[in-house]
Amino acid sequence: MFRPRRFMDSKSNTCAQGPCVASLSAGSGYIFDSRWAATALRFASWALLFFSLTGCASFHQATVEKRLAAEKLSLQGLQAMRQGDPEKAARYLREATIQKPNDVYSRTHLAEAFAGTGQTEAAIRELQTAIELSPTQCGLHTRLGELYLLSGQMLAAEHQVERALSVNQHSGAAWQLRGELDARKGDWESALQHFQLALNHLGEAPSVQMKIAEIYRQQQRPLRALATLEPLAEQATLDETTSSAALTLYGLVLNDLKQYDRAVEQFKLAANRSDASPETFIGMSQAYWLQRQPAESLFALQAGQRRFPQLPLFSDLIAAMPSEQSPARMAGNRQ
Repeated sequence: MFRPRRFMDSKSNTCAQGPCVASLSAGSGYIFDSRWAATALRFASWALLFFSLTGCASFHQATVEKRLAAEKLSLQGLQAMRQGDPEKAARYLREATIQKPNDVYSRTHLAEAFAGTGQTEAAIRELQTAIELSPTQCGLHTRLGELYLLSGQMLAAEHQVERALSVNQHSGAAWQLRGELDARKGDWESALQHFQLALNHLGEAPSVQMKIAEIYRQQQRPLRALATLEPLAEQATLDETTSSAALTLYGLVLNDLKQYDRAVEQFKLAANRSDASPETFIGMSQAYWLQRQPAESLFALQAGQRRFPQLPLFSDLIAAMPSEQSPARMAGNRQ
């Protein structure tokens, strides 16, 4: 314990028993020996350091545990996405963003999970937050622009594609979005120019090549469309795991060129794929009809009706066929 001493002699700055240090409390009436004061100061400093380090360590451990929990949730969300369950993915990823609000990675994937469940506005909000956290990521602006376009917000989509290209002029995805915006407005020449820029940066990009072919069809330039699609159709024919969309579009272009036999071949290949679209069966029916094979035309529509029973379109098309081509009569003729 500190030992109190008497006041200093009024004529000196020392006590009778040695040097003194004034008390921190003015007017307390006591002074402390300097040696005791130095020891106390060292002890207090060590104690403060010890308790500070103990508290920092606990805080650091809690922070690490929280970060690891968020990363685990994020990985579980990605696994659910790969398994085709966006709703489950959204639950994991939403919790991950609660644990780690500034994680751009989790927020971006949460946006994709929301988009996969049709919650476009929720996906847009997550991407907006991600962009606030990381405003210089070109891909975030491009994806947000795609979602704006999907929801019909053209001006917002254009703003995002401009921001994306201001960050990276060599982004093929951003130029593709620019072309899609042009095509939506009916500006075919600008769309072709921007889709070509996208191809220059992306290399092989079937989705962009198909967009170009569709524009050529709109411009009634089927030979250009055919030349654009031939490599894709050949690849799709050789690889049965590829999408049927290229085969269907190729068949439609062949219909435009009145090459109906070749068109039917492409439609049949597309119809055998799991991702065949209603347009596949309608295009096949059209090719048969223009070949003056009404029975085959009807059966193509019926095949589409069986594949897509929820769509009234096929029933309407079958009902609209001439009365002499009724299903019963054509079935008898086909036999």
